[in-house]
Amino acid sequence: MKPGAAHLALASIAIAGLTYGLAILVTRGTFAGWTGGCGDFGMRCVGQGVIVLGVGCLIGLIFALISLGHADPRTWLGWAGLLMNGVPLAAIGVGWVLIALR
Repeated sequence: MKPGAAHLALASIAIAGLTYGLAILVTRGTFAGWTGGCGDFGMRCVGQGVIVLGVGCLIGLIFALISLGHADPRTWLGWAGLLMNGVPLAAIGVGWVLIALR
């Protein structure tokens, strides 16, 4: 793996971890400002958490794909970044399709 590809893969993994943490905080209503800031049953904060997770994982996925383009085929860092960012993004996509088909 070339040094630039390793840095991109590690950045992708770090973006995934930071995105998970920020999405959890947003979903719990940490940044809502007041008790009722999440709306009825907290649904507004859940939606915002999904948006944060989707945007962060999309950025991390782009980094992972770029790192895989510059890496040896036997590397694992790029694949780990792709997995950590691609699985949540795929789950959001499946949920979106299920809602759209409803």
